[in-house]
Amino acid sequence: MSAESPSTTTPRRWRLRFTLRVLLVVVAAVCVFLAIWTQRARQQRRVVERLRQSSRTTIHYDFQFKNGRARIDDRSGQYEESKVPAFLREAFGTDFFHTLTAVYSSDPKIIKELPDLPSLELLSLDSDSLVDSDLAPVPEIHGLRSVFIQGDIRNPHSTTHVSDDSLAMIPRLRHIKEVFLCGDGFTRQGIISLASARNLEWVWLEGCTAGVDRSALDALKNLPRLRYLHVSQGRGRERKTVEEWSPE
Repeated sequence: MSAESPSTTTPRRWRLRFTLRVLLVVVAAVCVFLAIWTQRARQQRRVVERLRQSSRTTIHYDFQFKNGRARIDDRSGQYEESKVPAFLREAFGTDFFHTLTAVYSSDPKIIKELPDLPSLELLSLDSDSLVDSDLAPVPEIHGLRSVFIQGDIRNPHSTTHVSDDSLAMIPRLRHIKEVFLCGDGFTRQGIISLASARNLEWVWLEGCTAGVDRSALDALKNLPRLRYLHVSQGRGRERKTVEEWSPE
């Protein structure tokens, strides 16, 4: 009587198998991604070239300014450098690897170019010729978090000619957190309009009229995220602070 040998089972080996259909889907997805990425880079490059034609405009990429703060190297005190190797940036261009996040300018003519920069976070304009119509394209810059509008920075008493229409555009910026606006005759109604921007954290207004009352200021102070508020009346040397507030 022969002993029965114990049955043995060969463990299954799981192997990753790709069918031709799956491979084609993956290749197609990669091609779509690269097409979108390349189109974004080309669009940004065209805008950057036009911005650099203005001697009164400075730009910063995401390795220099991101999430509301400048990226400064602790040792050099200068803006950080790109982590992308120089030979790749020279071959493909900086715009292929980085997004433009901040624009500083004293040239109102460049504003119309900015809606083509979806990653732009900060816009700073200083020009005493600014009027409301100049700022009409600003609500189309959907990524904006910070807007600074002031007169000629070389003249501390300079201001702009923007008014309530510019205040009313701010709530259309979904991600806006900071506004610095020097204008000409902001009224109570304009400030009430501004108070509908519920994500505001920091507000500085110069150039309000004497008709701005306590109810308008309280509308701003009641914003749920507000950490600082400054409001002044008048223009130039006649400017006087009427409210400076931060939560206790």
